[in-house]
Amino acid sequence: MKCYTCGDIYNEHEGTLELHNKSIGSYNIYLANYYKCAGCGALLFPKETAKKIASKEEEIRNNLIRQLAVCEFIVGTEAAAILGITKQAFHKHRRIKNGFIYYAIIGGKKLYNKKSVQLFKETKDGRFNLSKQIAKEVVKYVFIPASISPNHISYIKNIEESPEYSWTKKNIAVTNPNYSRYIQ
Repeated sequence: MKCYTCGDIYNEHEGTLELHNKSIGSYNIYLANYYKCAGCGALLFPKETAKKIASKEEEIRNNLIRQLAVCEFIVGTEAAAILGITKQAFHKHRRIKNGFIYYAIIGGKKLYNKKSVQLFKETKDGRFNLSKQIAKEVVKYVFIPASISPNHISYIKNIEESPEYSWTKKNIAVTNPNYSRYIQ
């Protein structure tokens, strides 16, 4: 099969997929079959994998919504009043049915998240980030040659002392334990 983006071919893979959704964060799908473009890295999912992804996203989303405080939820009548539409129009609204407003079923009643309803009123999309954003570490790599001459040792010392690099003696020693004897 050809990729529509770059024209290269898709290769079949089986394994763990690490995916990211802007509202629920990163998650993994294990033992998944998928196709990956050899050129641009685009992913293509068969029907079974797409169902696994959808069910995993729904499970994570429901768990995150249930972690919100109960006082942040309102009944459908109040949500309809905030949006300025009737209760019937609220329950038949296509975008609300498709999950553009977060809800939880508590005690057999469907309760809607107040923040989500307010966002829906303003932007027609009540979805927001449910997961906590985790700052990714920025890693800086330094080339260390296979054989170290005295010139390279002074270079490594300069890097250690430089504020723009967060390298320490320990980090350089971990990179290759054989270099630790050259660092003083």
